[in-house]
Amino acid sequence: PEVLEHEARVALSGMFSVRKGRTQLHKWSERRVVLCGTCLLVSSLRESLQGKLHVIPLIGGKVEEVRKRQHCLAFSSAGPQTQTYYVSFNSFAEYLRWLRQASKIVSQRIGSVDLSCCNLEELPEPLFHSQDVTHLNLRHNLLGPGIGDTLLCVCSLQSLVLDCNALSTLPEELRNLQSLVYLGLSFNFFERMPPICQGLLALERVCLAGNRMDIFEMGSLSDLRHVKLVDLRLNTLRRLVAGDPAVLGHVTHLDVRDCELRGELDATSLACLETLRCDRNELTALRAAGHALKTLGAAHNRESFHPAARSDS
Repeated sequence: PEVLEHEARVALSGMFSVRKGRTQLHKWSERRVVLCGTCLLVSSLRESLQGKLHVIPLIGGKVEEVRKRQHCLAFSSAGPQTQTYYVSFNSFAEYLRWLRQASKIVSQRIGSVDLSCCNLEELPEPLFHSQDVTHLNLRHNLLGPGIGDTLLCVCSLQSLVLDCNALSTLPEELRNLQSLVYLGLSFNFFERMPPICQGLLALERVCLAGNRMDIFEMGSLSDLRHVKLVDLRLNTLRRLVAGDPAVLGHVTHLDVRDCELRGELDATSLACLETLRCDRNELTALRAAGHALKTLGAAHNRESFHPAARSDS
């Protein structure tokens, strides 16, 4: 099989004869097959991964020898709605290499699943029969807001990466992911922080870089008492609305680089701020509480820019 060095997650890849299902009604056809991360990917097109990909999660599934056909393996997903794909290899050496690699995956109880860059429009249902998944990477797919029902099955999620999709809203069902510590929503189409985020009380990092927000109210973080980092880079932010210092002492890192902030930036409501990055804006003045401030990045603003740090005794 061909080893793809440009993609670290790809273990094995090649063109093989593939048949789906357990009946003889499905014909064998040449398809590109990839063993990637914890999943088997089968292309819908003959020689390309650009079309729709069939994703077979292998954690908790099975890989078995098919005795009626030489050098053939059956890959099955876990769960009640199991999928099975038969792959016929060209040689015993290829067969053995795939068997060894896949056997390692199906025997794992793994907490991290990486399905980034898979052209997914919806989530593969069998993935969520593993109750061990705590970290799920769905970066750079084609996902819309209809992902809520599926993700509800992964109540143990602590990290969910949805960067680089086509999201402008989040389904209300995600509010039930009460173990979620990290939520990555960068480079989507959000015009404000999704309201359901205010119900994710365990969140520690809010990452909304590269969206379409032109205003952000710091008061929206008041109930998220564990949030330390707020990343708002590369938005069209023109205004950052200050909140009540009494309820925002938990925020220690704020990043508003490469936005469209003008005039004065007032960050004094973040009384325990340790890191503030506001480079490459149109600021003329900055006010911040300085007693905890360790890092300040404010380069490339207006020529008259004048930062002022307030140190409270």
